[in-house]
This record gives sequence, structure tokens and C-alpha cells, in this order.
Amino acid sequence: MGKTEALVLDIGCIAERVHDLASRHKVALLADDNTIEQCYPLIDDEQVDVLLVPIGEEAKSLEVVQFLWNSLADLGYTRYDYLITLGGGAVSDVGGFVASTYMRGIQLIHIPTTLLGMIDASIGGKTAIDYGGVKNLVGSFYEPNEVWVSLAFLETLPKQELLSGQGELIKYGLLDGDELYQETLDLEVIAPDLIAKVIQYKLDVVAADLRDEGGRVVLNLGHSTAHSLEALKISRGEVLPHGIAVMAGLIVALYISYKWYGLKEQVLSQLVRVAKDRFPRVAFSCDDYEEMWQFALKDKKNSGGAELTMVLLSEVGCPMTEQVTRKQWEEALDFYRDFMF
Repeated sequence: MGKTEALVLDIGCIAERVHDLASRHKVALLADDNTIEQCYPLIDDEQVDVLLVPIGEEAKSLEVVQFLWNSLADLGYTRYDYLITLGGGAVSDVGGFVASTYMRGIQLIHIPTTLLGMIDASIGGKTAIDYGGVKNLVGSFYEPNEVWVSLAFLETLPKQELLSGQGELIKYGLLDGDELYQETLDLEVIAPDLIAKVIQYKLDVVAADLRDEGGRVVLNLGHSTAHSLEALKISRGEVLPHGIAVMAGLIVALYISYKWYGLKEQVLSQLVRVAKDRFPRVAFSCDDYEEMWQFALKDKKNSGGAELTMVLLSEVGCPMTEQVTRKQWEEALDFYRDFMF
């Protein structure tokens, strides 16, 4: 498929686009119970076929995929018809996977309804389902035709979900440079132009590395630690919002960058102040380090060695990839716990 176009639009424009598309093609709209109740009424169109999936990670199962394949086949969909996802990352993940596999690929449009979905999950062409108890084990690369973003959907989100998106926003600011970084730190109102800048940054990175073979690795800033924390919480039957885990991971990465790779201390201290003021603490102890280290080593973003492959910063806007020892990582975890607890 061609290069994705991501558009920040008002909600009325998105409703018009859905209506126009459904007047010319079969259109299936994929949603969960939350988005069908809170978001779909903003773009309601009687011409679309609404397909419902479970909320959250439960949507990303082979059983749900089979249900969607069967539904599209029963409704007579061809590869020239459209699947629209309306929701957060889980909905776009399973919807993208179904679109990539049904008839070897049908037309796909994402309408993300969470801040995290707008700037991350819907951009980049990664699709996945969970399999065999492993998150995102089975997936494909499949770019949507377009991504339609409206900030009107953010009004439906709880505070914690907005914070989760802000964790990823700050990550993009650190990667891009001082100007965007300050915009993400000084965030009082989430403006369309800020979302557009962040989306364009990711589109540019993805365009240079469509299949995640090297250059896209910079997007993993903060994620080595974030994924180990998420896995730790999952193993205990708890849920940790991704962007909140990412904020913890950013502090760990910036501490290592400051201590060993020349990052200015004020960059780290500024981030820590923002985290303490706005973000909840992620609770863990030194007794969890062994389990977290094993989770981190097994993460698919790691290179598979005895050290962690981590994205660090020499300065804001200058990411680099380095091998981090367990001792360095645990010292950074200690720093997070000392300053956030």
C-alpha cells in the first residue's frame, strides 16, 4: 500500500467522509463497547456495518479475528471495500491485522479515539494480535490508506487515559528537539497543531524504515523499562497504562544518558519535575529487579544479548542506541524510586 496520509480534522468533516465513503463502497466499522457508546454517535451513519469487539487486549485474539473474517465474508466484502477502526490501540491493532489478511488486504482507515492512538498506535503500519499468552506475537506490517484524527474524541477520555497519551507525547518531544519538547512539557491544552507535528515526526521516521529494520528503533525511547514494568504488572493481574509506564521508562533512560553519555542534568531534572507534578508513581521495589530484568531481556525490542539495547539521548533531539548493563539499569531504577516515591 502507499504512504499513509494522516489528517487532523474537525468531527463534522470525519462524519462527512464516512458518509461519502459508505455511499460508494461497503464500509465495516470496527468498535468496542466504549467507543460505540461514546464515540460512534459523533459520526453515526446508517450505511456502515458495525462490528463489535471486546474492550482492550481481549479484542486481540485469534477468536475475534476469526469472527471478523467470517463477518466480512458473510457480508460479501471484497478487497476494494473498507474497514474503518474506531477506537484505541487494541482496536487498531486487531483491525489492521484483519484488514491485512482478509483477501490478502482490503482498504483500511483508522479513526483513533485516544491520544495514544492518535500519535502512536494508528501511525506506522504495525498490526498484531496476542497468541499463546504472548502479547503481539502474531502480526504484520500494513499501512492504512488514511488516518482521520479529531480532538473531539479526547473529551470522552478519563484523566488517566489522557495522561497515558501525554507520556508518549513527551517522548516525541525528546526525540524531535527542544522546541517540540517544551511544547509537550508546557501542555495545558492539547492543540491540533501539536498533534499534527507529532504525527508528522512519526510518519517521517516510519517512511525511512517501513518494516522496522533499524531506523525506527529511536521510537523505543523509554520502552525497554516500560515494557518490563507492564509485564511485571500483568504477571500480578494488574494493568499499567502504557504511557504512564513510558514516563517511568523515560526517566530511567535519561538518568543513564546523564550519568554515562553526557546528557545535561537539567534535561533530566526538568522531566522528573513534570513526572512528579502530573504522573502517578509506578510502584515496584528492588526485590522486583530480577524479574523485571528477565522481562526486559525477553522483550522483542531487545537484541537478545546479556545487556539491554536501549535508546538514549546525548542531548534533546539526538537519540542513540547503546548497550546498557544490569548495574547501570538498576542504578537508574533506584533513581526513579528515590525521586518518585
